[in-house]
Amino acid sequence: MKNMDKPWEDDSVDHWKTDKFERGEMSSSLMEESSFAVLFPTYREAYLRETWPQVTSLLKEQGIACELNLIEGSMTVKTTRKTWDPYIILKARDM
Repeated sequence: MKNMDKPWEDDSVDHWKTDKFERGEMSSSLMEESSFAVLFPTYREAYLRETWPQVTSLLKEQGIACELNLIEGSMTVKTTRKTWDPYIILKARDM
């Protein structure tokens, strides 16, 4: 079993590569809304307040809605009907 050829172990294929999406490539909007919430420590609150307008405008260009909740200490990102890149929600979550 060990020495059998395994077609999925082809070194010429990058299995971790994500395809790039351009605006207009998707024929319709995403079927479901995806959202992620991330908690942040209180000492980051001042920095987040300062940079949140820039973050919001950059994510809006990609069709992502975002919310900063200072009471709960959380940041939420979610897809909208204008989201055109299905991978962008994961990038926004990790931002």
